[in-house]
Amino acid sequence: MFKKYLTACKYHLKDKWEFIYLEIDITALTFSLPNMDDSLSVRIADRKDISKIETDIGIHLADDDREQIQRIGEEGFSCFIGTKNGKVIHFFIVYESAINSLLAKTPFEKKKIYKTDAYLGSAFTIPEARGLWVVPSSLVKILEHLKNKNIQRAIVLVHKDTTGAANFYQRLGFKIVNDAVPNSLFFLLHKCFSTLF
Repeated sequence: MFKKYLTACKYHLKDKWEFIYLEIDITALTFSLPNMDDSLSVRIADRKDISKIETDIGIHLADDDREQIQRIGEEGFSCFIGTKNGKVIHFFIVYESAINSLLAKTPFEKKKIYKTDAYLGSAFTIPEARGLWVVPSSLVKILEHLKNKNIQRAIVLVHKDTTGAANFYQRLGFKIVNDAVPNSLFFLLHKCFSTLF
């Protein structure tokens, strides 16, 4: 019990303050990708895909991801899946409203989240499929989908310890939101407590 409490304290006082927030202007997109493997397909999942996702990549899913996968089919929530030779190899969670997403539970300054913002949540690709351009293919489909929904900006976050992820999104045209987190009391507490963990 104490370990759970300590983990929660560490998350709220340290970890969640160490996200890098990135954004992309969907209205100005000009994306193109090289020709992809014909056996790779990316589409929006529907309710009947839940069991396929759990069967094909369930061993890789974190508890939070399992909960999110169960939301497939809800209004304003999408899960894009990548399949190769009939097997699910990738998923990417998308909230069409950043205001009603997990982003709202982070320190991202709430007055900077607009009605025309989407939030790109968890994404995962099985290790054997990494390097096959699965995530860029998925992002193209996601951003086209959001553009058709009149979304103007997509926001994604990565932890500062995953600098490769931040660099990856920047190569795709995302820009770091430098003033995403206000200098608040929690921010100052984070600075003090980050040395403890």
